[in-house]
Amino acid sequence: MPAPQTLLSLALAACLAATSAGCRCGAEPPPPARSEQEARQRLRAALREIQHAEWRRTDDARITIWIGDGRPDVRAHVARLIGRVGLSRYYLPLAEQLLVDDDVKVRREAAFALRLLGLDGRGPSIALTVARALARRLPVERDARVRELLVIGLGWTARSEAFSLLAPLVAHDDDEGDAAILAMGMLGKRNVGAPTHSSKLLGALVSARPRRRLLACWAIYRLGGSADDRVLGALRRLAADTRAADRHSSEARAWAIRALAARPPAKQLEWLVARLRDPEPLVQQAVFESLARLGTTGAVELAKHLPKLFREVGASHQRLTGARLAPLLAGIDALRPHARTATVRGYAQRVLESSDGGKAAVKYSPVEKHAVDLIHCKSAALVDIGWRRVEYTPTCGTTHAAALSPTWRRALVVHTIAEINRSPEWKLTVLRRYLGDAAPRVRAAAVDALASMESSTAPLAPLVRAAGDRDHVVVASAAQVVKKRARLLSGVADTLSAKLAAHLQDLNVVVEPEVACTLIDALVALRAREALPVLRWLAEGAAWAVRRCASRGLASLGVTDRRPTQWLSRGLPDMRWTKRGDAAPPTKAVLVTDKGEAFIELYAKTAPATVANFARLALRRFFRGKRFHRVVPGFVVQGGDPRGDGWGGPGYTIPCELSPRPYVRGALGMALAGRDSGGSQFFIALARQPHLDGRYTIFGRVLSGMDVIDRVHEGARIKDLYITETFPARAGLFERPIP
Repeated sequence: MPAPQTLLSLALAACLAATSAGCRCGAEPPPPARSEQEARQRLRAALREIQHAEWRRTDDARITIWIGDGRPDVRAHVARLIGRVGLSRYYLPLAEQLLVDDDVKVRREAAFALRLLGLDGRGPSIALTVARALARRLPVERDARVRELLVIGLGWTARSEAFSLLAPLVAHDDDEGDAAILAMGMLGKRNVGAPTHSSKLLGALVSARPRRRLLACWAIYRLGGSADDRVLGALRRLAADTRAADRHSSEARAWAIRALAARPPAKQLEWLVARLRDPEPLVQQAVFESLARLGTTGAVELAKHLPKLFREVGASHQRLTGARLAPLLAGIDALRPHARTATVRGYAQRVLESSDGGKAAVKYSPVEKHAVDLIHCKSAALVDIGWRRVEYTPTCGTTHAAALSPTWRRALVVHTIAEINRSPEWKLTVLRRYLGDAAPRVRAAAVDALASMESSTAPLAPLVRAAGDRDHVVVASAAQVVKKRARLLSGVADTLSAKLAAHLQDLNVVVEPEVACTLIDALVALRAREALPVLRWLAEGAAWAVRRCASRGLASLGVTDRRPTQWLSRGLPDMRWTKRGDAAPPTKAVLVTDKGEAFIELYAKTAPATVANFARLALRRFFRGKRFHRVVPGFVVQGGDPRGDGWGGPGYTIPCELSPRPYVRGALGMALAGRDSGGSQFFIALARQPHLDGRYTIFGRVLSGMDVIDRVHEGARIKDLYITETFPARAGLFERPIP
């Protein structure tokens, strides 16, 4: 009889044989499908932890562990975290390590992260280190997208020596060549001697691709200075070619005109006047701006054209609210420095009389009335500046009582007073009534007007009173004046410091980072060491976006922050867009204005926190009834401010979620007052804006309705903004896939 050990051995052998044959013996091992599911769950959990660390802006010790993780998705997300957190002194070596990763997805994120670290504001040495790391990687990198990101990063972080590296790449008629053009444009704005490189862009100016020609014109404009005859000739031909009707071609013509205005060709005045016949409003605006820069002769030609332009757009119903309104408003604003010229005053008076709704022969439709009154007020301010008196502005735009806000009109009066060339005594006499206005926006504008007076004669008593105002924006306006003139305020420095420090202790103030940081900067300018307890308190217990400013202020006053990153880890805002937080961020929104509807795609994967915040505010009907408070023709329209003056927000801030997405026409971005200070204010780009790329969170794009956005002007109202799962049929997008 076999021994028990022998029987056990035989049983185990039989079991193993049966298992290899497909039989079940004892506990069944987990099936492969279940293992893959668990792996995916673990990956999602790790990515969620990395995302939370990014939102907290914390120096998480697990970063070094995540970098060594075997999963490329984890390493790619931690590279994104490093760039967005932006603590270059800690994370720069880690980002360089990821730049040579075996996985291309990781290298792409690392290339963009290094660019953000170079822009982190920690000094030129960091930017130079980043530029060298990018330049070392470029010759050996094989992935086209990574090379493109490396090239763009050089433009944002390198110095003039990078031109020699970028010049050969410009000749490539592909995305990398376009990136090199962008990089040269960014370098040109910061470096002396850059104009000599504009000849490298000659081939791009004659490219068959409109987008490439646009980028080349933009880059040459930023390079500035002189250019050879071949470049000037190509710019002139491009600016005069109106055959192409696509958007890129019209934007290229506009930038070509601006570039030529910086490099005067022969008979520039006549050449610019001939460009006024261009049918594109964006090009007309560029011509107006260029004419105004020519001095008195150019301003006179521009003034002559304005009454004719108003008659053309004003005589046809509805057109006055469209894109053709933009060059008219831009032209009036461009003439303000030349308002005292007699000819300019005369033509401005004609526009003023033509836009008077009570005297005009044209019967404007309701949707046009706001635009008519806006032109009337803009021209009234131009006339008042020219005559150096306040006569027309206080009663401008009153024909249609519901069109313009009385508060906006009084603020316009204050801004006009600031530009009038009169004595400080006269200005102070006129401003006294507005310094005590019931509307905080008007009081803030009056305080800003004090800064327009000569430093030696500016009154101190109104400034001290404004520093103790009940409205935090008025106090911030006073703080801006204090920051500029701190050396002249020694007699009232203690009083101002006490008032500003007391205002900072208000918990309702510190949730607005722009206000808090402005007050902190003023205290630092006053060298107010008695404010150190307040700054320490802010660095430990205030809203998390304010802690950075407080820590910087302490360092400026000689106090070393021993915890350089701990203060970033508190005060995380709620990133959920639903109460339960179990729904994925939305991907579609509809913006309803008094000019029509715009249908927006939201980038929930690229900027989940920003999209969730945007959706949560929309569900609360936060945007309903708000106005577009800032409209810059050819640049952006901006709204979402509950105050209507650019200082308001929802009462908290959210972190930036920067990405390589470009700011093309229709891009939806988050307005900022510094890093990680977004809230409710958003803007929509009206044209390609390369200098905004990677600096502001882009979280969506208008897919349909840009003609509506073109009709938006300052003061236009947001009727509603709502989140949807599918666009309605009227959007014309129900069969179009989202790109």
